[in-house]
Amino acid sequence: PAPKKNTKKKDRTHESITELMELKNIEHGVIERTKNEYLMVLSTDFVNFHLLQPGERTAILEGYQQLFNVINFPVQLVTQAVRQDFRKERFRFEENLKKCNEHAAQYNRDVLDYIESKTQGDFRITLRIFYIVKYIYEPSKLAKLTKDQREKTIRENVMLRAEMVRRALRRAKIEADYMNSIEAAEVIKRSLNRDRMILHPMEDVAEKEK
Repeated sequence: PAPKKNTKKKDRTHESITELMELKNIEHGVIERTKNEYLMVLSTDFVNFHLLQPGERTAILEGYQQLFNVINFPVQLVTQAVRQDFRKERFRFEENLKKCNEHAAQYNRDVLDYIESKTQGDFRITLRIFYIVKYIYEPSKLAKLTKDQREKTIRENVMLRAEMVRRALRRAKIEADYMNSIEAAEVIKRSLNRDRMILHPMEDVAEKEK
């Protein structure tokens, strides 16, 4: 008898997202896209500049000045509203509470429990700033390398750039964290809509409809 045809429908949703983002591979926090482009994403907390002391403001400004003087490669800044995650702050407070007496520590833990329940139950949001670090390699310069050597060189270059940005931000008293593969891809996906709105404003659509 003739073999049965595979009637299972192709997952067009996953394919369309991959095509939309021009993804080729995601591994160890490094996103590989078409046209030899590689990305890493750093995440930082939003800093309310106007509430800082003058000395802290100066440190941030000098840190950013150094950042933009040092980098000679493309870095995209993206601001997004995300759900507030209290776990990082809770861990920091818990470390400090180890130095307190038990009664004071227990009182503060009760306060932390209340704050955590409010952030989870009320679905509070906060601003996060993401730094998308890009590296585009030239095939002609890596033509003599083997596939493994080429991949290692590319990975080291994009990681080196991301580390330069992270260290410059630390000088500005801003802690930046490397995002894992899935989180980084989510940031890239969200930033695509923003880029498209800038490249294709509504005024252009209105003109074409006339």
